[in-house]
Amino acid sequence: MPSSYSTPTRTRRQKITSSRQSHSFVKRRKEKSIIVIGCLIVIVISGMYCLDKILSFDMFTIDSVKVYGADPDVAPLIQARAQKQLEGNYLGFVPRASYLFYPRSAVAVDIHNVSPRIDKVEVGREGHSLAITVTDKIAASIVCDDLPDFSSGDSAINDDGSCWYADSSGFIFQDVLASSTNTYNRYYIPSLSDDATSTHSLEGLFATSTTEFPLWQSLYSDLKSHGIAVEAMLVKDAGEYELYVKNPHIQASALGNVATSSPDSDTAVIYFNEQRPLLEQAQNLIDFWAHKVSEAQSKKEQVRFEYVDVRYGSNVFYR
Repeated sequence: MPSSYSTPTRTRRQKITSSRQSHSFVKRRKEKSIIVIGCLIVIVISGMYCLDKILSFDMFTIDSVKVYGADPDVAPLIQARAQKQLEGNYLGFVPRASYLFYPRSAVAVDIHNVSPRIDKVEVGREGHSLAITVTDKIAASIVCDDLPDFSSGDSAINDDGSCWYADSSGFIFQDVLASSTNTYNRYYIPSLSDDATSTHSLEGLFATSTTEFPLWQSLYSDLKSHGIAVEAMLVKDAGEYELYVKNPHIQASALGNVATSSPDSDTAVIYFNEQRPLLEQAQNLIDFWAHKVSEAQSKKEQVRFEYVDVRYGSNVFYR
């Protein structure tokens, strides 16, 4: 009977050969990958080197800083901050002074922190110069950290370094001179002296919350629009306020031949607080004021108040 016989040796040789081929293929592939990666690294480094050299050319470099709109005492600080931001390189090779990659946002943020007076900062290029345009905050009021001084017969501010300009949100940004204070709403807030810095400055602080301050401004505006000459407001503790206003001055033509002294420089004190809405108390004062002035005119008399208290709703007390 015929028999069959298979030899396993050939199969083993095939497996061994295949294994050797696979190992050799993997080795060649790794070597090729290493070469490719090496070439890429060389290309990247060469490209970075060439880019560094190109960006270092004068034609691509910011060589000066120009400042517009800043006060003379602030401009040098702005220029120095900007030049500092342009020093050095990104990742060790891209110049920060390149006008293609200069740190525009970082410059704007840094310049904004130079002075509390600065409201807006615009950064751009002007030829080979970095152009920085600064817009200062607009003063909406004056804030003082002491008490009003009536020694001269009114609430004039003395030039003693205790008053500052504040913007519409109550942010205090610059000290003020007495010679230019008559056109702004004035607030005396003695408690702010506790927050003053070692140099006795309130710059960079808020007079009060950003919601409360506009309410004070509205109260000022409402009273002035109804002919009540507000001089200043004192902010006391526990939500109490004193408002200093000029007594009403009735024109001589409405008084006939009655001889009167002019009380228009006299100051009356208005008491109000936060127990009732401020604008409601302001309206009660406006109504009371208009009634008393009309009554005085009909009687051909001047009217003069020592104080008016509007803290109790429609019941207004006065002397």
